[in-house]
Amino acid sequence: MDSILARFLDAGFDTVEVVWLLGSHTIAAADLADPTIPGTPFDSTPELFDTQFFIETQLTGTLFPGTAGNQGEVMSPLAGELRLQSDFAIAHHPDTACF
Repeated sequence: MDSILARFLDAGFDTVEVVWLLGSHTIAAADLADPTIPGTPFDSTPELFDTQFFIETQLTGTLFPGTAGNQGEVMSPLAGELRLQSDFAIAHHPDTACF
């Protein structure tokens, strides 16, 4: 997590801006994290720009939507939704979770 924040800082983003940027995942989907399920959304409302991504990223993961063991992916709380390891880390890191 520290290296992710440091890389964004090098690009001119502070900690809060990194979280704001992460908000774009509410309307995004993963094509490469698990190649067996391209286009898998990061939250349950991928057609809406809303806060659902942040809510669901706080939930405990219970399953993989496709195949397990893909680099950069962790368990998701909901079927049909993919969670990136970096999103999970940002949502739970003490410097970013409150944002």
